[in-house]
Amino acid sequence: MTAINRYEALQVGQAVFFDRRLSADALAGFAQLTGDNNPIHLDFAAAVAAGFPAPVVHGLLLGSVLAGIISTELTDFGAVIQSFHLDFRAPAYADDTLRFSVTVSQKVDSLQTVVLALAIHRGEATLVTGRAQVGVRE
Repeated sequence: MTAINRYEALQVGQAVFFDRRLSADALAGFAQLTGDNNPIHLDFAAAVAAGFPAPVVHGLLLGSVLAGIISTELTDFGAVIQSFHLDFRAPAYADDTLRFSVTVSQKVDSLQTVVLALAIHRGEATLVTGRAQVGVRE
């Protein structure tokens, strides 16, 4: 999809889908940037000892990918995120191939704002759902 930055052009039901694999190196880079060095994100043995099959992707790394999609794929740098909420239903793991989706669920013309439904899937499994409210500049 070609990014659109005009509020008037966004339509309820319009969606952007983005497939991405987050590698162990991506998790390490995010940990270095944020200081979240919890071993379940970085060390295979620690993740397994905690009951996971592999290192767990940081939840806010997943949220950051969604924010990037909103800013660059849906609105072509025309978005100002006003609120952002995520519900984590199941973990994502290093090297999973994930499908990120952002769907326009409502337009508020008086505020030039859109409400977006957010989701992240691994195959048929829903890992994350959420909602964002975004102002769209002209």
